[in-house]
Amino acid sequence: MEQLKLKFGSVGEFHVTLEWKTDYGSDGPIGMTWGDLQFWIEGTLIWGQLDAAGKTAGITWSWIDLLEFLGNALPYLIEEEQYPITFGKNDEKPKHLGELRGMAKLRAARISGADADEEDERLRDFFLVHDLSEALQGAYPPKLLFLRRGSQMLAATNRQEFVLSFTDTIATFERLGDAIFERISGLTDVRSEVARVRWCKRHDMSKEGRILN
Repeated sequence: MEQLKLKFGSVGEFHVTLEWKTDYGSDGPIGMTWGDLQFWIEGTLIWGQLDAAGKTAGITWSWIDLLEFLGNALPYLIEEEQYPITFGKNDEKPKHLGELRGMAKLRAARISGADADEEDERLRDFFLVHDLSEALQGAYPPKLLFLRRGSQMLAATNRQEFVLSFTDTIATFERLGDAIFERISGLTDVRSEVARVRWCKRHDMSKEGRILN
């Protein structure tokens, strides 16, 4: 019997719960990956809701979006360890990863047009593969950024930064991606086939050959 409720990662660190739902009304890639997902970090529910009775509910979505995102993003999450722009001595600098977007906007307001445009492009590319909220096409979950720092992985909302194990965080993403991959393993539509190929080849392509969707 297929397991509908899955858990990945370690409670108290970065962990994910994903419960597949069967009420979408189709058996295509959206219906097959329709489910409730919760992201937790150190006991804080980042994606999901907590009601007055203390019960939690996840974000209900088609998680093929997340598989497509991870297929593109994981190599960058593994390789990149720096902000995409450099803050100068006259800039207000981010106190943590979650402040990067805001501090970059303040910097852009005071530098020249061409330089601001070039930095804006680098920032957009960075967020496309480091901010998990970019994964969902049409939904607006809280910003959740990840950036490697050696053997650690920084994770941040707009308000707070967490310091996690790099190895454990990547392993959790890999297991989550594998679970979504498994849900579409028998589908023959173009979107599912492209998503499967991207996931299987995520570590094989050079930076120049990757396509950001």
